[in-house]
Amino acid sequence: MNSPEAQYHNPQLVLLQTESGATIDIEVQVSDAYGYDIQCQVVCENGTINLPEPDSVTVRQNAQIQYDILKDWKDRFITAYDVELNNWVKAVLNNNLTGPSSWDGYAACVAADALNASRGQNEFVPIKMIDKPELYD
Repeated sequence: MNSPEAQYHNPQLVLLQTESGATIDIEVQVSDAYGYDIQCQVVCENGTINLPEPDSVTVRQNAQIQYDILKDWKDRFITAYDVELNNWVKAVLNNNLTGPSSWDGYAACVAADALNASRGQNEFVPIKMIDKPELYD
C-alpha cells in the first residue's frame, strides 16, 4: 500500500509571468520528511530579500553548525494567527474591516484552476478572470 506522501509529485516547479513581464518561480516540496520548512527569497535587480528563519538555538560542535527545523506549522505561525485574529476582532468592533475580500478569494481560485490546467503543458496558461465588480473598488 502506498503512503499518503506517494500521491504527491515532489518536487514541483511553478512558473508565473505577470502582465508586466516579471517572472516568478515557486518550488514546492509537499511532503518533506525532515520537518515543516518554508523558505522564501525575492530576487531583485539590486539585491535579495529572504524570509527569516524562526528563532532557534544554533549549536556549534564537532566542526558542525546545527539548528532545529520545526516539525509543525503551528510552531512557526501560531503567533501570526493570534495577531491576525485579534486584529480582525478589533476591526469588527470598530466597524472597519480590512484584509482580503471575497474578490481576492475568487482571484486565488481562478489562479489555482489555471495552475492545475497547466500541469504537463510546458507553456504558460493564462489566468482568465471576469471584470472586477465596482463593489470591490
